Amino acid sequence: MSYKFFVVAFNEVGQSQRSELIQIKAANQPSKITEIAIKYQSMFKIMIEWSPAHDGGDPITDYKVYWDNAEGLTFTSIADSTNGQTNLIRSLALDGSDFGKSYYFKICAVNGLGEGETSDPFLVVAAMKPDAPIQLKRDDYLSSREMIAFSWSQGSGNGGSSIIDYKVSFDQGVGIWTVIGDTFTSTHFTSTVLQNIQTGKIYQVYVEARNAIGYSIKSETLTLIAAVSPSAPINVQTKN
Repeated sequence: MSYKFFVVAFNEVGQSQRSELIQIKAANQPSKITEIAIKYQSMFKIMIEWSPAHDGGDPITDYKVYWDNAEGLTFTSIADSTNGQTNLIRSLALDGSDFGKSYYFKICAVNGLGEGETSDPFLVVAAMKPDAPIQLKRDDYLSSREMIAFSWSQGSGNGGSSIIDYKVSFDQGVGIWTVIGDTFTSTHFTSTVLQNIQTGKIYQVYVEARNAIGYSIKSETLTLIAAVSPSAPINVQTKN
């Protein structure tokens, strides 16, 4: 709401004429933006979105966006205006030089009284989830009737962020999958062993890779049998 004021001066003789009218709006700058989310992220593009700030009593006309591609300490403007939109798309280098980098964003709303307080830094990594692990195979040399060893290879791409670890899940043929470990192995250790298994039973396994963004889709399922090749026949004789 707006209010109008004028001023009159007084002395011993009397009062002056009225001053010119001034109009004052009962409003403040917009509030601080507190809700920011990732709409889309990849190795080549980042899209963030945010919830509108409280307008402070005067309609929000625009938003300004700042960023830092180092440690979130020194911010520069990347968008003096979003044309009132509550989202921003930022394209990154196509040569791969931005892959895996961390970017910090700060946003402030603007109304007729000026800029509101900037948001807290919001971190986005220029990456996406990795490709699923491939080439799951049994290791017959290390397997027995009591345990099954198997291995896999990293998928064709890590999504622009180094693989942190793998998650391995198995099923005992009843449709219930059990995770062996959320942080099962390191980047260079792509094998494991199913232990405490029942001889002759069929098991299925799949693997997921994890980077800074999250887990990949599941690998193809590998079917394993808790058994080994039979021993060579003995006492072979000819029969007349």
